[in-house]
Amino acid sequence: MKKIASLIIAGTFVLSGAMAQNDESADQQNDMQLKSKKGVSILPEQGDWALGVNAVPFLNFLGNTMNGTSGNTTAFGFLNNNQTIFGKYFMEEDFVIRGALRVGVNSTKTDNFVQDMGAVSPQDMVKDTRSQNTGIYLLSGGIEKRKGNSRIQGYYGAELQLGLSTQSTEYEYGNALTESNPSVFYTDDFDAGTSTQGSQRPILSEAGTTWMVGARAFVGVEYFVAPKLSIGGEFGWGPMYRSQADGVSRIERASFTGVEEVETELGGEREFDMDTDNMQGALKVMFHF
Repeated sequence: MKKIASLIIAGTFVLSGAMAQNDESADQQNDMQLKSKKGVSILPEQGDWALGVNAVPFLNFLGNTMNGTSGNTTAFGFLNNNQTIFGKYFMEEDFVIRGALRVGVNSTKTDNFVQDMGAVSPQDMVKDTRSQNTGIYLLSGGIEKRKGNSRIQGYYGAELQLGLSTQSTEYEYGNALTESNPSVFYTDDFDAGTSTQGSQRPILSEAGTTWMVGARAFVGVEYFVAPKLSIGGEFGWGPMYRSQADGVSRIERASFTGVEEVETELGGEREFDMDTDNMQGALKVMFHF
């Protein structure tokens, strides 16, 4: 009996040692898999930043190269149609602050020449000008919790979205409307460059300021194809509320009593939406540094 007990105890120690050695080998192998040959960590670490772009242009480039399509070009693409810059900051390896930002301002002036009503020669021209101004400002921020210890990383979280947009169009004309000259040449279509003669024309169109606010829960997955480089996709769900204030439209017109400006209010709009999304179909690439 003593011999049997001794054999059992010895066998237990041998088995325990073998299991510990196997576990250690597995851990070492796992560590090697999550580091490059140069010892660089494949997964993001605490303090890392990340920048996201849309992978679809790169995939289209690769596909067109294989099928012989000419004129093949590629460039960084935004992760959504709103042209926002998307980034992350890793507070911890599994806890991330993320955000997106867009500041878009555009001012466009279009000129067109029409006949000068005050000149003797029909070849003399004056200039009409249309000034278009738009602005769009988008900001989102949220938190992300990550899961997984391999190259495949799952994540989930929530974020808040805010937005503001403005739009206005103003017109200036070379021929002035007056009591003595109640019908003049002016540009009726700046895009086509055409003109007409009349006694009434627009001078201002201003849409009401639009505010947007939304909340979004999201879930996604990434696969790290190289150190600090991942490709993945994301789904989201949440409400979005948009409110556009009343706008204004202004014209000038000539009559028998003189020249007057007439202002008309443009109705606003309110919209509530709650739906799922997939980041406008973007397959995202994340660069971590």
